[in-house]
Amino acid sequence: MSHCCELGAKLDEGQVLYQTDNCFVAPALGPIGVPYLLVMTKDCGSPLGGRNGIGSMVNGLMDEFVAVHELTRRVMESFYGTPVIGFEHGPHCGDLHGGGCLDHAHLHLVATDDIVDEIETYLLEHKSPGDTLGVYMPETPRVTYHCLRDILLEPETSSLYAESSDGQQHVYRVTFSIPSQFCRQLIAKQRGCPDDYDWALSEGRDKMQQTYDELVGRF
Repeated sequence: MSHCCELGAKLDEGQVLYQTDNCFVAPALGPIGVPYLLVMTKDCGSPLGGRNGIGSMVNGLMDEFVAVHELTRRVMESFYGTPVIGFEHGPHCGDLHGGGCLDHAHLHLVATDDIVDEIETYLLEHKSPGDTLGVYMPETPRVTYHCLRDILLEPETSSLYAESSDGQQHVYRVTFSIPSQFCRQLIAKQRGCPDDYDWALSEGRDKMQQTYDELVGRF
């Protein structure tokens, strides 16, 4: 079966933990040694599918995605009893990007410590005088997704979304590029394995399988 991209192909990898009509949940490639799931749309090539990140989803899909996002977080928190954070790197906008590799809408949910302080420190330190950095703290995921949509409509602007372990949403509007896999770099550094951030080089398939085995049937 053909798929829209590498993320859509995860539907056929035998590790889908939960799915709805348009969304699904599966372990992430390159889990950096921790329980790590992705909440994804099924087809970024469809009119509904979130071709340019979460902010590009239509309203109906956005509601469905929010429900899957919240359910997945609850399942992880209940089973692991540890903090769970979330993030999405922003999509490409010409030469500008918010740290993402693939623009297909996908939310990372990771059982690890907060990285929001590290994100904000980096952004403030690397912002040039002519750059713009906007910081927003919406109260719900749905408001967050609409905020990401508004940013997506702006020219030469990208975004970064981060969710702290207490559920607080943080949206960053940037007019300068963020390094590829930026949040993964922060997590890898936090865990003392800074070279393992790249999912293409450190696949961690044993940990992926362990996470699947632990959570299958719990949704």
